[in-house]
Amino acid sequence: MKCPFCNSEIEEGSLYCNHCGSPMQVVPDYNVLEDDVLPSMLDSTKKKPVNPEEKKEIEKHLNKRWIIIVSILLTAILGGFIGTFIYTHSFSYYCKKAETSYIQEDYTMAISLYGNALKQRETVEVYIGLGKAQQALEYYDEAEHSYLKAYELNNKNEEVILLLSLLYEETNDYEAMEELLSMDLTSQQLEIVNEYAISGPKFSLKSGTYTDDIEIAITGKKGYEIYYTLDGTEPSSHNGVLYEEPITISKQGTTIVSAVCVNENGKYGVVSKETYEITYVAPSAPALSPTGGRLTKETYVTISCDVEDGDIYYTWDGTVPTTNSSRYTGPILVPEGNNVLSVIVIDKHGMTSKVVKGNYIYYP
Repeated sequence: MKCPFCNSEIEEGSLYCNHCGSPMQVVPDYNVLEDDVLPSMLDSTKKKPVNPEEKKEIEKHLNKRWIIIVSILLTAILGGFIGTFIYTHSFSYYCKKAETSYIQEDYTMAISLYGNALKQRETVEVYIGLGKAQQALEYYDEAEHSYLKAYELNNKNEEVILLLSLLYEETNDYEAMEELLSMDLTSQQLEIVNEYAISGPKFSLKSGTYTDDIEIAITGKKGYEIYYTLDGTEPSSHNGVLYEEPITISKQGTTIVSAVCVNENGKYGVVSKETYEITYVAPSAPALSPTGGRLTKETYVTISCDVEDGDIYYTWDGTVPTTNSSRYTGPILVPEGNNVLSVIVIDKHGMTSKVVKGNYIYYP
């Protein structure tokens, strides 16, 4: 026997190595596993004679057990398959997968999944998710439809109003924003819309027909610039006039005034338009006093008209007066003889009244 530590020979029966002094562990040759346990197990497995009836009963029992085991396994597999199928076609599954697809920017898949969810249940959250995915792909009409459907389900929802406001701002559709403001919104919803809405400016005069020059004042949200045009075209900083004071329209015909507000970020709002039709009316005929006749003493003729800004012109020779004729400034003396006084009124627009004549025969 050799020492496992120094490989020196050890005397039989010694408990220590004489060379290095290491203790020796003596392992007996007797092995319990080999000598006792294993033979016992082998003896127990020896087949005992079985009669045919017992064998048949055992086989029958085993067959039943196998049938039960197979049935349980098949039921478990089928149940798992059915459960998986039901879950992967459920409302919650479609919603979760749609949210994941949206986060991963797979908007087309998100739209498809939200559509499947809507077939099972219509909720505000699903329509909002669908609208966001549609807006991300610039399907603006479809996104608007989805948000409005969400609003129909809950008209107090503030997120829906915010999303509609952002959509209209992105598409510069401030007319739709105006319509949004006209809806029955809560004070909180109105506050949200007003953060993004740029309302169209207001005119002091409504569209209509006028018989004289008109003056139009335009007002908008405080701090916003206003640009306008007078030919019906879309106003802007490049195509329009910056509004600073009321506009005067002093020409006969149709004038279309268009105006728009621009916020501090350069965003244009709703264009407001009004159409004005100006048709000047000729002034009424002047009145003479006296109107004519035979006179024997010095007489003055007074001429009056109902036009404030009109001028009166006259002649004594029967011809039609013009702006080159004598302008009436006060009572005029009737000259001696047989004379015809012709009088006309011309207003500031060049419109003339009918000619009024008076025959004055004056001989002192």
